[in-house]
Amino acid sequence: MSEARSVREVSCACGGESCAKRAGEDGPEPRVFVAVSGAAFGLSLLGRALGAPTAVIVMLQAVAAAAGGYNTLRRAAAASRKLQVTMDVLMTITVAGAIAIGELTEGAAVCFLLSVSEALQSRTTRGARRAIRALLDVAPRRATVRRDGEWVSRPADEVGPGDTLLVRPGERIAADGVVVNGRSSVDESPVTGESVPVEKRSGEPVFAGTINCDGAMEVRVAKSPADSTIARIVQLVREAQEQKAPVETSVDRFARYYTPTVIALAALVSVVPPLFAGRGFAESFYRGLAFLAVSCPCAIVVSTPVSVMSAVADAARNGVLVKGAVHLETLGRVRAIAFDKTGTLTYGRPVVTRVVSFGDRSEDGILSYAAGIESRSAHPIATAIVAEARKRGVGLKRTEDFRAMAGLGASASAGGKTYFLGSPGFVAESGIDIEPALGFIEETRSEGCTAVLLGVAPGWGRAGELLGGIALADEIRPEAPRAVSRLRSLGVEHVAMLTGDGCGPAIRAGEAAGVDEIIWGLRPDEKAAVVKQMECRYRDVAMAGDGVNDAPALAAAAVGIAMGAMGSDAALETADVALMSDDLSRIPYLVSLGRAMLSVVGWNVALTVGIKVLAVALISARLAGLWAAVAADMGSSVLVTLNSMRLLGAGGGPNGVEVRRR
Repeated sequence: MSEARSVREVSCACGGESCAKRAGEDGPEPRVFVAVSGAAFGLSLLGRALGAPTAVIVMLQAVAAAAGGYNTLRRAAAASRKLQVTMDVLMTITVAGAIAIGELTEGAAVCFLLSVSEALQSRTTRGARRAIRALLDVAPRRATVRRDGEWVSRPADEVGPGDTLLVRPGERIAADGVVVNGRSSVDESPVTGESVPVEKRSGEPVFAGTINCDGAMEVRVAKSPADSTIARIVQLVREAQEQKAPVETSVDRFARYYTPTVIALAALVSVVPPLFAGRGFAESFYRGLAFLAVSCPCAIVVSTPVSVMSAVADAARNGVLVKGAVHLETLGRVRAIAFDKTGTLTYGRPVVTRVVSFGDRSEDGILSYAAGIESRSAHPIATAIVAEARKRGVGLKRTEDFRAMAGLGASASAGGKTYFLGSPGFVAESGIDIEPALGFIEETRSEGCTAVLLGVAPGWGRAGELLGGIALADEIRPEAPRAVSRLRSLGVEHVAMLTGDGCGPAIRAGEAAGVDEIIWGLRPDEKAAVVKQMECRYRDVAMAGDGVNDAPALAAAAVGIAMGAMGSDAALETADVALMSDDLSRIPYLVSLGRAMLSVVGWNVALTVGIKVLAVALISARLAGLWAAVAADMGSSVLVTLNSMRLLGAGGGPNGVEVRRR
């Protein structure tokens, strides 16, 4: 089997059904049965109205019953061989009983309605499966690969690690890899759900199924298409859809005991009135069959897996991988959520928040010298200072003799002078008086920021001079306050931030995000302990984090949510829920989706019970017969299925913030 084919076959069993069964549902077979059964039944009614021979009418009704009830009878026979009492067995008994008492017209009507219901359910449930199959279609079938120094088109399954691909503007990337030449923006929405293209340049990763927007790129393949991120996502979504949520298991367990009970009650309805009330057996038996048909639990049993499948599919379509329906159901009941700080509520990288001058130089002048020194460094603080200079349109001062002192700062020469940029201690040790900056340093630290000082070293006939200071902080994600506020509006009672960082940065980030509780100075095992304490109080607690140090807490939570898992094998394998991008708004979306799934299931049960109670009342009052009972049952099945399909489109400041140190 080729690799590309194996990728596409990853989703063969999504939804927990066999390939053969699903192939039949996707094909014309249900529609053919509806057409044949409907035509035969309609002609029988027309023939009766026109006075056609009884033999012709009986033959047409027999054809209608055989075509309409074929699939039901086939499944009932398979269940009977396993000594199982299923809904198909129940409906087969109903049809057979109607025919046995001479109600062939009623039996044919029941079979026709069965075929209509099956076709409608097949049509509606295909939407959820298409949402997953669409993930497979994003991977191209062919790729342009270098062979013997030339670019040639080859099937994607022939691409392997180490190959170099040419990806032109508008083309989809065939495999996970790294850009080795060229620069472009890439639409990663097929994997992450993000609508804004991401800039890619040499050395940056790209993923199979994403779209190259504007520039040609050469990509060195890191994984075969069968092992790509998108293929593994599809595989994991398939597994998630096969897993049953607790609510689905409960419904199945209910149906296992409910169906035999209904059969027993129908038998009593058929036998008791003739024996003790003097009614005719044929009439009582007919009422028993109607009771049997209307009491069929298929609407409830069908609706729950469709709800789960639709919700999981919608999550995948929005760049969220849910590793099991049980986790989505738990998210629907979540009452508290804990967030890691660095890399989750914040970007996990410093940004410049303030520039000050301690002399006659302007802020831009200070930034020009600082960025000129740091332009040769790859340190996160250096990157932040250079980025701020470019953001302000400040030119970088040309420097020489750059030297970096790990953990302290850097120095460089310009105009015959040596400049030092770094921590207050480092600058002071360089012979520069930092007393003018003491207030700035204290204020910066109290705000949870990092202070960096710039000074010129003493030289011939001159003392060292402190020039300016730069404050940097880990920037809060702009969507964080909105996400926290949205969680509260969804009924989440408590939002906490857990971090190993110090008091100042923790309070700064937590208050900016608007969380209810800030707990700082935590080791990884202490984070897990806090999550367990929260579960004692709130029961269902979710934890969102991005780093290795968050793993114990993610495991301790009822649901662990990994941020930015695209391309991360570890996150895809271990997290309960993996956000393929770093967008925090996906978390309230998930909670909303989980709550919507539970709500839909609840409404489906209420709708089904209501329809059945009404039908039983009409049958008891002799205002409806067998066909109405089946119509009520099949109609409720279709209604709850359509209601479940709605899940395919589902998707304030701090008050009394508590601060604790562990």
